[in-house]
Amino acid sequence: MKTNTLFLTSALLLVSLDIISQRDRATDFMVLHNWSGVGRDIELGVDQYLGNHIVHVGLACFQNDALPGQADHKRYFRASDMGEKLGLNLGYKRSLSIHQSDIELLPKFEVQIFRMGTVYRVGDNFMFGNRQYSYNTSIGLDGKVRLYKSLYLVGGVEGGVLVRSLGGKFFHKISDWGSQDWQLNANFSAGLLYRIRRDTD
Repeated sequence: MKTNTLFLTSALLLVSLDIISQRDRATDFMVLHNWSGVGRDIELGVDQYLGNHIVHVGLACFQNDALPGQADHKRYFRASDMGEKLGLNLGYKRSLSIHQSDIELLPKFEVQIFRMGTVYRVGDNFMFGNRQYSYNTSIGLDGKVRLYKSLYLVGGVEGGVLVRSLGGKFFHKISDWGSQDWQLNANFSAGLLYRIRRDTD
């Protein structure tokens, strides 16, 4: 019985992989301008299509332009070197094409991982905090509109939670975080992409 179950599972897996491999594939190379609770960033990203499933990988470079105002006691993220300006974006999307149109909708989940210090204001002085791992997690919706041949306009809106690490550790239990270590967050993005399509028979 165990042998038959293993054989059947293996066969289903191979059939699924074969179906994916036989479908049209595409790779989107994009440049995005993102706005979020971390600040503004420029992202070089890739969407890899596997049928209707999409894996997203991107490298973000933060613009480092956030400074608290005179009466602002909020803590902002601020990089002190080039290494802190870089973040890694990972995500999953699902393609929903609109019939007989050049518009594509993509529900998605994404997480942005970075390690950056913070800045806050005390009177006329700026105080800088130590760098720490942080995670900008969100769910939302992207849209892609064909402009000309393989050139597309892309944009998105997301909502989620921005979580700050504790003590420089990468992994934590949920109970480790207090009320000052996370915040609700909204993300917006806009940019251009170029699509390379590989059609398979």
